[in-house]
Amino acid sequence: MKRGWTAENSAKIERYIASLGRQGRKVAIFDWDNTSIWNDVGDATVLHLVRGDLIRLPRGGWGATSRWLTNEAVEELEALCPSSESAVKSANAECAAAILGIYHRGLTPRGFAAWKPLPAELRDTLKPAYAWGASLLAGRSVAEIESIAADVIDAALAAPFASTLSLGGHDYDLSLRVNEEMMALAARLRESGVETWVVSASPEPIVRVFALRYGFVPEKVIGVRNAMLDGAWGPDGLPLAGRGANEIMTYRKGKRAWINHLVFGLEDEPSLTEKPSPISFGAGDSDTDLHFLLDADFCVLIDRQAPEASAAARRHPEKFAVQPPFFDPKR
Repeated sequence: MKRGWTAENSAKIERYIASLGRQGRKVAIFDWDNTSIWNDVGDATVLHLVRGDLIRLPRGGWGATSRWLTNEAVEELEALCPSSESAVKSANAECAAAILGIYHRGLTPRGFAAWKPLPAELRDTLKPAYAWGASLLAGRSVAEIESIAADVIDAALAAPFASTLSLGGHDYDLSLRVNEEMMALAARLRESGVETWVVSASPEPIVRVFALRYGFVPEKVIGVRNAMLDGAWGPDGLPLAGRGANEIMTYRKGKRAWINHLVFGLEDEPSLTEKPSPISFGAGDSDTDLHFLLDADFCVLIDRQAPEASAAARRHPEKFAVQPPFFDPKR
């Protein structure tokens, strides 16, 4: 493997691949953002929508984009980001700062909490900001979203490495890079008879466009899935595992539930979040990936100092290859 892999991890991965037999189904799950790529394509998409005046609000205005937005967040968005029949005029600095502050930091411009507290049973299946990012694509066909994805990906790959946009006193990343080592690993696993899947907390049509460029197939890409309304992407996430709309997404145990349902064909029932997935290989970078990484026989953890995932790797050094990020803006 070598190239950017540490010598120890390269050897671990080679041993794992050599141990794979040809009998039985074997599945590899790759997280996308900050694992398969450097940076986050979901974040890049939200920034692109804001800068391009591309957000179309559903009937009901900002409050209809997420039931988890606080009243203060809705009021401030309505004041700073009025909508028209075409699109929200979000490119002006005050509106852009409001949307990005709510998405990234969970705060309104006046400093109020932007998100309602989640009930305990949803804290392992939902990240309201990520779900909101997907809902901001509402009102478009999947083909239109895929066209936006291509624009986002092309611009971010062409942007200078680690370049940022300063807005409202905060810096937002403009660039993405592909972790070629991860793509090569996925290809090696496919050659060894392993199915390679992507499971991401970014919107599925966005991730799918990106993943298809690097050898993954469309039916094996799972991201945030929203219900379609009259042929268009809607503002509400799909229900699963006994949870309602906007209550379960590809986040923490929600990733496990969608893997169990879509990868392994288990029936839609509440136990999807608790039943370990029979994964052969996993790759992730954060605590949001922890449950499927622990389910895997062997896994790669991109070391971004995620406390839960790092602790799990220390407890199970035989099954974890902890790898420094392949790109480092400080280097």
